[in-house]
Amino acid sequence: AAVEGSVSALFDLADGLSARLVTAVSVGAGAELSRTAAVSTRSLPAVTAYLAAESALRAGRYDSAISALERATENDSTFALAWFRLSIAAEYATRADLATSSAEQAARHSGRLSVHHRQLLDAFFASRRGDLVEAERINRAVIAARPEQVEAWFQLGEVLFHEGPRLGRPLADAREPFERVVEFEPENTLALTHLARLAASEQRVSEFDSLVARIQRLLPQGDRTIDLTVIRAFAHHDEVDI
Repeated sequence: AAVEGSVSALFDLADGLSARLVTAVSVGAGAELSRTAAVSTRSLPAVTAYLAAESALRAGRYDSAISALERATENDSTFALAWFRLSIAAEYATRADLATSSAEQAARHSGRLSVHHRQLLDAFFASRRGDLVEAERINRAVIAARPEQVEAWFQLGEVLFHEGPRLGRPLADAREPFERVVEFEPENTLALTHLARLAASEQRVSEFDSLVARIQRLLPQGDRTIDLTVIRAFAHHDEVDI
């Protein structure tokens, strides 16, 4: 009994430390998911690595995000949100095998999450298997219940931006979701980058230049630097050396 009490006390201490850590840093980008992460694992090292990964992911440093999320899942192999974010980071880094295996792990451990976070995973999985109508439906259902759910807005924007045209939807349909993300998280460079691409596609050059300047202030050395250079050349009809 004494041993059980000591173990329980250690768990409570870890929970308390996790909560204080997240309260201290989870303001702005990724705050809601970070708070959820803190209560979905008892591993303080896993939470710490997760928070580092969220910062790296939103700064466009995908390899750093992957490394941090791999540390998080090594410390807690049942950490569903870490697996979920690892799958997303791997997709951005074009590491298809890692994206797939991480998504499978996220699904395996999703029972530890709340209903609406499981819905986020369901929407993500629907998008991965090409069921874009279902992915849109689930994300919109989450948003209807919780309009402040930034990740649902972002994933909806991803679906409409990357796959909407295949369904005969105009690319511009993705604008509102990404604008809503930026309303909640003004420093979310992933959403800002999508908005810059939209502005370039519609030849709104001054808006594009403003967004690119904003992004470059936020992440002067992010993994999207070349991407933005190419888009700038497209928007200005310039040749560019990469």
